[in-house]
Amino acid sequence: MKKDFTPDKRKMALIAFVTLLLSWLRLSLTFPAGDKSSGRVYRNFDIAEASLAQREVNTVEKSHFQNRYELALSPFVSETRDAELRLESFLVYLKGFINATGFDSFSFEKKSRQLDFELRDIQRSVVDISHHKDITDRLRFIKHLFHEMQASARDLKRYRESHDLAHHLITCLVQMNVHILMLFNSHGAPDLRNGNLSGEVAKQMGHLRFWNGLFMRLKHVPIEVHLMYVNQYDRAVYTMNLLNRQIPEAVLEM
Repeated sequence: MKKDFTPDKRKMALIAFVTLLLSWLRLSLTFPAGDKSSGRVYRNFDIAEASLAQREVNTVEKSHFQNRYELALSPFVSETRDAELRLESFLVYLKGFINATGFDSFSFEKKSRQLDFELRDIQRSVVDISHHKDITDRLRFIKHLFHEMQASARDLKRYRESHDLAHHLITCLVQMNVHILMLFNSHGAPDLRNGNLSGEVAKQMGHLRFWNGLFMRLKHVPIEVHLMYVNQYDRAVYTMNLLNRQIPEAVLEM
């Protein structure tokens, strides 16, 4: 028996079919083939995306902090190098006051005030790197040398015009004490760049013994002159002994 479909039944069947088709399409779009409705694949995808994003952030942050570190380090290196160059230049300038005839105290006195300002400026410039032992050691020695030269210039001015032998011997020792300090480098160690360092020390020791022999034969030397001479003599002996102890044996044997 042939079944007849009325228009109402056909309409209801069509609606049911469309409803089922839409339901299937919605499920297919929500959960693609091979995926589970748990959403695990999507969560993993989100985690992967987040991880990639975090790596990018970390890379940017690392680059940022690396740049900041390098920028922070660069001025320190620059300041340290600048301090080294200024100290070395200052020492070379001081050594320029020693010539073939000895310590040129006249020229030094003319420049002393300017040099004092320069040294103070160097000292201020190294405040931020005062933890750098090499720089502080150099600054300490160069300050000591400069102050010794200032004191020596005053002593020479006091005695240089005198024709008294005791006064003359004092000026000789003052000159020597400045000269032997120039045998040190900026670190306060023997300057091994001087190819005849040990010979120079031996020569100065010979001068010292000769002058001391002359002074010991003098009579009626005023006590203040005697004390001045002894002070200069002891300083010369101490400095040359210090040099001898620090000069490597290989240099002494040359």
